[in-house]
Amino acid sequence: MSIPATQMRPGMVIKFKDDLHLVFSVEHRTPGNLRAFIQAKLRNIRTGAMFVERFRSPDPIDRVIVDEVKMEYLYSDGTTTTSWTWRPSSRRT
Repeated sequence: MSIPATQMRPGMVIKFKDDLHLVFSVEHRTPGNLRAFIQAKLRNIRTGAMFVERFRSPDPIDRVIVDEVKMEYLYSDGTTTTSWTWRPSSRRT
């Protein structure tokens, strides 16, 4: 889902340069006679690298909706890792 850069908010996850990034801070800047831009501090989710990027106000930003799932690590057999998804039980024993 594309949104304009002016609607970017801290805590959002966006797709930028084919990677997922977490938005840490967003600042709308209008320096003197120059055009306004959005300056955002982003963290790459895969690598953990943090950097500052500038976007023009009308630039489309790909917002990504991410679901967080609580999982428990079970075991690793060398090539794959097995985990278990935790789901609350609706019945009580």
